[in-house]
Amino acid sequence: MKIFIVNLEGSVERRQSISLQCEKLGLPFEIFNAVDGRKFSQEELAAVTQKDCYAVKPGEVGCALSHIYIYRKMIDEGIKTALILEDDALLSDMVKTLVEADPLARYNDEPKVLLLSKTNRIIDKKILDINHQYAIYPVYHATTTHAYMINLEAARNLEKLLFPVWMVADKWQLFEDYSAIKTLAVYPEPVTLADHAQQSVILEDGIDENHIKKKKEIWLKIMANRPFKVKVRNRLRRMFTPLFYKIINVKKLRAQEQ
Repeated sequence: MKIFIVNLEGSVERRQSISLQCEKLGLPFEIFNAVDGRKFSQEELAAVTQKDCYAVKPGEVGCALSHIYIYRKMIDEGIKTALILEDDALLSDMVKTLVEADPLARYNDEPKVLLLSKTNRIIDKKILDINHQYAIYPVYHATTTHAYMINLEAARNLEKLLFPVWMVADKWQLFEDYSAIKTLAVYPEPVTLADHAQQSVILEDGIDENHIKKKKEIWLKIMANRPFKVKVRNRLRRMFTPLFYKIINVKKLRAQEQ
């Protein structure tokens, strides 16, 4: 399995932190130079984004492009499965086990994403036991991109769906509604966030009320303009999944286990 670490060229300490973790686990990796959207001119931003773009700030556009360009690399080089890590990830020893097991290899042409990071809600339908502690479940809701495995078919679908950029990279259930992927997750999560994750690189100037308001307006417009089939899939997923399976609130489950 190929391992890509997404890292801005100037973020040296972050690169050293995640590199050292991978080296300690004996995991070979490739540093993927992240796209710094903050350096784009308005014309350059316009060339890689759609008119209604939920990635409002240039740094968000760059983050989305970084993941898209990794998908392109997978397509160009025929990489069947990859682990994508952002440089604020904090790895447990379980990551090495998962890389060696390559759980997505069993899906062949089915587009799958496997989250190694924290999820919000999972579906109580165990897919696979990794060991006595870790297992794989379908995801009901999650929004992180700092640690996930992806197979080639999913990379193809997401590259086609997401470029030009109109959405941030972590709206996994929205991408499911577009039939681009199926999202799974490892529970408990084998990857958390390092302390430096609290200091955003792509949102250096923070998030103010205008930013929040603009994102909400764009989100509502994008949701309203979704294709009819996408809206139907979303409605069916939300209506019927809870009827057949228990939806687990991961935060509450973690609190009960402690």
